[in-house]
Amino acid sequence: MDDLAYKIGMDPVEFRKKNLTDKVYHRQLDRGAREIGWDRRNQTPGSANGPLKRGMGCGIGTWVAAGDHSAKLM
Repeated sequence: MDDLAYKIGMDPVEFRKKNLTDKVYHRQLDRGAREIGWDRRNQTPGSANGPLKRGMGCGIGTWVAAGDHSAKLM
């Protein structure tokens, strides 16, 4: 998703927020970005000087509990 965001000239965090309807994820992404200093990252991937390229990416995931909540208990 980061690659897609960069190709259209959009911040990866904002790209994810635009494609997520749950506002809880928006708050989580905002907090994560703030905590890791997202605004201080290198804005152009791979443009760092020198042979070692370092960067910062963004990701989001979901965990779903196993089991079927609609199943009746016996």
